[in-house]
Amino acid sequence: KISGRELSQNEIFAFLDWIEEYNFSPEIVVMIVEDCYSRNKKDLPYLKQVARNWFDAGIDSQEKAIEYANRHKEKWQKYSKVLNFLRVGRQPTAVEEEMLYKWFYEYSFSDEAVLRACELTVKTLKPSFSYIDKVLTEWHENNIKTLDEIETYLSRTSSADEKKVSKTTRRTFNNFKGRTYDTDLLKQKLLEKSRGELSE
Repeated sequence: KISGRELSQNEIFAFLDWIEEYNFSPEIVVMIVEDCYSRNKKDLPYLKQVARNWFDAGIDSQEKAIEYANRHKEKWQKYSKVLNFLRVGRQPTAVEEEMLYKWFYEYSFSDEAVLRACELTVKTLKPSFSYIDKVLTEWHENNIKTLDEIETYLSRTSSADEKKVSKTTRRTFNNFKGRTYDTDLLKQKLLEKSRGELSE
């Protein structure tokens, strides 16, 4: 019995295979199962994949298993913050999980920085992982890491965008004024023509 329920025959055979094939102790097998169950992952194929991951990670003692499980738990706590913020009521897809890993462990962004990028995507019409990835990749390439650096960068880019909009607006207004003048001139000429003041 693990996590308060009886094991099926298939589960028992699978767990015995892990002990024989991966040289896991019974304690490590129990830890794998309880770790998966804590995340509501109870299907046997998933458990088998996790067992394989632990073996590939070199888990051969209870001490290493505890350390690995703690790192794994910390990782999923970070992922859950993003999923909850975006109101994603499911497990991330393989592609989304790769992005999450990249943001936290390759780019080394803090939880707060990633959530700040999430705030930006929520303001768009279609919030998406791809948009967040674009934002964080831009920050990473510009060596922007802390919240202060992020806010300074956002303020600077926002000011630049406002100048572009203002410049475009002025150009449009000037064009409109020119067209208004042309329209007035046309009206004047049509009026003159109606009076016979224009030569044929």
